Amino acid sequence: MVNEQVTMTLSSGWRFLTPEEHAQLGLLADDPSVRLVAVAQTKDEGNVPTFVVTGGALSTDASDDEVYADTIRQVEEALPGFHLIDDFAWPVLPEGARWRTGAYILDDVSLTLSQLTWMTHIAPAGQQPPQRFLWTATCTCPSILFPTVIDDFITMAQTLEVTP
Repeated sequence: MVNEQVTMTLSSGWRFLTPEEHAQLGLLADDPSVRLVAVAQTKDEGNVPTFVVTGGALSTDASDDEVYADTIRQVEEALPGFHLIDDFAWPVLPEGARWRTGAYILDDVSLTLSQLTWMTHIAPAGQQPPQRFLWTATCTCPSILFPTVIDDFITMAQTLEVTP
């Protein structure tokens, strides 16, 4: 699947949102940083596993480490009660990426969030230093489903290709 600047192969049992479903995402539907949304096909209503890819140019002089730290602060601010469990350097491509996992409660449901965060650097002709782009691939699911979803997330995340 190609969505302007994002290419990804879905695991069995996942599908991309239709344009009609994407239009129903409220504020996220109009957010230009949301590049791709996929959901696990399930019989259950409500909290289905999701895979969301966001990306955009950075307009800060902060170091890469500071940007990565800020992305965690943003998750913690957006999800009250979020508890970060893991945050480590991702050992495979994309180079320099961070892997995070955490949990939070929403409407009495325990949810687990796993996120791969990385940067790309593009140097248009004559531009120094290169422009940095921040990308995130985030999987959220009911915590009880996490053991069955995480392998799909890792597999799909490794097929991601982004072009700013």
